[in-house]
Amino acid sequence: MTAQATYPIFCASPRRDCFVPLSSAARGSLVWSQGLGLAPEVAPLHLLSWGEQVVVVTHQQVHVHGPDGGRRWSRSRLSSTFVAARGDRLYLLNDEGELDVLGQDGGELIESSWVPMADEPGFNTTVPLFWPLPGGDEFLLAAQFMGTGAGGPPAVICYRNAIGADFGVWEHDVMGGLRLPPLYVPGTDRMLLATVEVTPVDCGQGTLGQPFAVPMSDPINWCADDSGNLYVIGTHEPQDPEQKVRGLLLALTPDGQERWRWSGSPNKVAWHRAQPPAAAADGTVFGVIAGAVLAFRDGDLAWDYEVSATAITALGDGTLLVTSGGQLLRLDPAGERMFRVDAGGPILTPPVVDGQGSVYIATDKRLVKIS
Repeated sequence: MTAQATYPIFCASPRRDCFVPLSSAARGSLVWSQGLGLAPEVAPLHLLSWGEQVVVVTHQQVHVHGPDGGRRWSRSRLSSTFVAARGDRLYLLNDEGELDVLGQDGGELIESSWVPMADEPGFNTTVPLFWPLPGGDEFLLAAQFMGTGAGGPPAVICYRNAIGADFGVWEHDVMGGLRLPPLYVPGTDRMLLATVEVTPVDCGQGTLGQPFAVPMSDPINWCADDSGNLYVIGTHEPQDPEQKVRGLLLALTPDGQERWRWSGSPNKVAWHRAQPPAAAADGTVFGVIAGAVLAFRDGDLAWDYEVSATAITALGDGTLLVTSGGQLLRLDPAGERMFRVDAGGPILTPPVVDGQGSVYIATDKRLVKIS
């Protein structure tokens, strides 16, 4: 699989909504390690690889670093809201809650614009799905609306909108509170909203599909492959009180039919709640539990690697990047370690890859490039 010119859109959250369709020839060589220049109380949350630049996202700012690791410019953002990159554009909500569309020199490409409903009381913009569409002038957004006043019902608001427009191309309210993060699948152009049931949204037509249930008592996180197949991790509370709670991984078709399931030993599988499963291009599905990374193929456990992982990124060549404490590891498709790099401090961001295959991570003080 050939490398793309820019890293796919990634909305400054630990979700891994789809596999990263990039390969990397990195063998664990340190290219540079540059100081982030952040205040002691500020820490990096996530990185975006954006052309030849790297975006360091903190709670209230974005800092754009050049190919040599030096900081080029910074911008304030509304605390803990989305940041996304597509092509030559960077998207974020500014301090006023308006959408900024920035070029690679930090200048505004489009005048700051209002995001419909984002300033409404009860509208939660801290964990939304935001996805700029091809061409860059329209976007998808989904976020939890907790209702206003006493007893106001919660709902998930989703819409497709043109930047700067007062009214959306389409809009839907799906009643209920989110049980899983909103999920967008580029390969099928569908958004999935998990409340009482999972509601598919055709983002091209703006129509709601047939809802389906997730057969799991406590779903924790999920991802999709590029064909729209879903992978959900969680726990299952059996109806029989004599049976034990089990960790569960479900593979579902795009319309919610079960393809396979894997159930861990009773009380032995504790999924990493902040790390979704990751679906690789070859069909392998990765998951993180306490003390190990697991790899599944067609419902069977293919291998496990003992490590206290904090984040994973699945690459298009079947390899896996893993962060653990202050170390970055790369595992081959058989689960064998290819390299291990010491970052010189605790790694706080999931690893990202640029179009040339270089890997970037950030500690509390430094931005690190590895080839």
